[in-house]
Amino acid sequence: KLTGGKKKKISKKKNHSKGNNPTNTVLRRANFIKMTRVRGGNFKFKAISLGKGSFQWKTMQLSKNSKILSVLYNQANLKLVQKRNLSKGTIIKIDSMPFIKTILTNQRSFIDLLKFQIDKMILLKLLNKGLLIARITSRPGQTGKINGTIMEDYDLKLFFRISRKMKKLIP
Repeated sequence: KLTGGKKKKISKKKNHSKGNNPTNTVLRRANFIKMTRVRGGNFKFKAISLGKGSFQWKTMQLSKNSKILSVLYNQANLKLVQKRNLSKGTIIKIDSMPFIKTILTNQRSFIDLLKFQIDKMILLKLLNKGLLIARITSRPGQTGKINGTIMEDYDLKLFFRISRKMKKLIP
């Protein structure tokens, strides 16, 4: 007020307007998921720690569950990489064995792999090492699981460019 008097409260504090603490999902071997009740009697599955996820390889039209090996980069904060936090947009290293097995058993996908062998040499080098680089597309703190896409072509080149710059900046 202009007179210096106190303003009246419009409404009192309600339970539904209360926020929650961040989940901070961490990379570990064991999966630990917490179930919390939210507004409307629904439930949210908050992942406290995860070790596996479902990943899509879009050009090969494959989707497999794979083990997460390490966290490489997080756009939000570089401290989250050191803490091994998993959030949407985080770039991670995953095991490529489930994808290799299906490529070798399925003739159609093997032929598709041979078609783009020339222009995607980076991806093939990673496959030979037994790993792939993926980006998390789901929100593990909200859904309780990890979904992601395997990075190819332009995204991979961009990521390697960023990682080279980071090595110069970080001792």
